[in-house]
Amino acid sequence: MGFDNAGALWMTYSRGKYLTPESSEIRTVTNAHGDWSIGTVTHGPDIDIHLPSMAFDPSGLAWISYGVSRHKSVDVMVAIANDDSWTTETIRADSHDGDTGWDTSVALDDSNNVFVAHLDYTGGGGKLLVSTNRSGSWTTETVDSLNGTGRSASIAM
Repeated sequence: MGFDNAGALWMTYSRGKYLTPESSEIRTVTNAHGDWSIGTVTHGPDIDIHLPSMAFDPSGLAWISYGVSRHKSVDVMVAIANDDSWTTETIRADSHDGDTGWDTSVALDDSNNVFVAHLDYTGGGGKLLVSTNRSGSWTTETVDSLNGTGRSASIAM
């Protein structure tokens, strides 16, 4: 949830069946035009979308981080607002039974660098990671690897 540069409230949420989706999607809701309006950011069959998080960059564009489950892996994704549409990017993909896209949280600094905190649950242990595009491409670091760490992480600038 957040406010854009004009002061309008924005929220994001996922819609679909947990781990057995017919079609899962991310939605936004805003009062930017007076009344509440709902929009779809991304959707698809045979995927499940997990716990989106929203933040605004200095120019007022919305960014949403989320996890996407496909065929026993959970990838970390972002969606970026572009006028009336959204562009999606994979930050970190796990193709071998990985679980790196759980419990995402997104924040942006004043230089428009994106930071996404997320849980890597590969192997069942759990560790807290942070991914960023600060260097020009996406990189990921382990913040805490203590077993069971990283659930419900929140990041802010």
